[in-house]
Amino acid sequence: MHFVIEAFPDLWDLIQDWVHTTDEAQFDAWWEQMRTSTKYPDTVIKYLARDWVPCRDMWSAIFRKNHTIFEEGDTNMLLES
Repeated sequence: MHFVIEAFPDLWDLIQDWVHTTDEAQFDAWWEQMRTSTKYPDTVIKYLARDWVPCRDMWSAIFRKNHTIFEEGDTNMLLES
């Protein structure tokens, strides 16, 4: 919604790696790279900074290590199944 993936494939790859890394130093380095680079759309960076970075403990792999399936699920999908 905030950018066309095909127009910014490097940014899309970086965001996917950023979400899945379990290394906090790498997470911070990639965020700094995205935040300071002029080749990425400013609107995307502002969106990430406003809506995603403040709640990174909810989606980043660095904060979701060693969780059971019950801790991973934020919905009632386990009860419904």
